[in-house]
Amino acid sequence: MEAWKKHSSTTGGYFQCNRYETVNKIIAKEKELITAAEQRHLRMVELNKVNKNIHFFYFIYINFSLFIIIHVLKIMKILINLKNLYQKLPKKNVKLFLLNLVNLHK
Repeated sequence: MEAWKKHSSTTGGYFQCNRYETVNKIIAKEKELITAAEQRHLRMVELNKVNKNIHFFYFIYINFSLFIIIHVLKIMKILINLKNLYQKLPKKNVKLFLLNLVNLHK
């Protein structure tokens, strides 16, 4: 409670003071604002978790894609080298070349 000087006819009189009601309204509004802020905070925490997961899976996807691309390029390089070797061989050595190629992979 506050000093009696603040209680006058402008506040509803000595026995019907509306200052207490005003304080209660302010406290209720403050509780509403705190609850809303807590809900926004929880929503942001959940969004941060989702963003971390998206970032992680995107990172995995990119790395796996790069892994595939690198290996495809290596295979292409090997095939180009084999093609060049095959083209350089005389026709009579083609059978020997293919046999040696098969034996290398055993």
